[in-house]
Amino acid sequence: MNQISKGFAASLSVLRWDVFATSTFKNPLPIERRRWRLAWGHLHALAESLGTPYGRLLIALRAEHGELGDRPHFHYLLGGTRASNLHSLCHWLAYDWHKRSQGHLEVRLYNPSLAGADYIEDCLGANSYEVGKFNRADRLEVSSAVFKQVRLVLRSACTHSASKDSRQNVGCAERQRNRVSGFDNPLLCQA
Repeated sequence: MNQISKGFAASLSVLRWDVFATSTFKNPLPIERRRWRLAWGHLHALAESLGTPYGRLLIALRAEHGELGDRPHFHYLLGGTRASNLHSLCHWLAYDWHKRSQGHLEVRLYNPSLAGADYIEDCLGANSYEVGKFNRADRLEVSSAVFKQVRLVLRSACTHSASKDSRQNVGCAERQRNRVSGFDNPLLCQA
């Protein structure tokens, strides 16, 4: 997994996600290393359950401490599951998380018509205070499949714009670097 910059988080909105989830832990709270092992074990088990190679899953997993009580928890976006029934997937995720951690997992289907802060606000409803903290996660990790997909989307956008005017091709590499870092990107909704 690769740790990513805050600016790159905005690039996540261009991908096709299946679900958004929030996972919590039961007392006594596991140490940080154990919490991360639980989260990654949960996602590896999902890949095995679906018969999907783990390397194809789109995963953006972020850890943070809650404002109320400073309690550690995770939020994650998950895509690439190719699940035939996403509602069943949600139930499986909640069941597996509880079985592993004795904690709670709140999971929702991802709504592709919303992006960035609007999506997070819609998902969290009454907990909209989380919206302002989205780019201030304690730690944000993504699967290598996410980096591959973002590069493909940006390359496609760059090629498309260059085909309109061959002069635009000169600055394509620079535009792509800016887009990956989350700056100057007309495709993205900045949070």
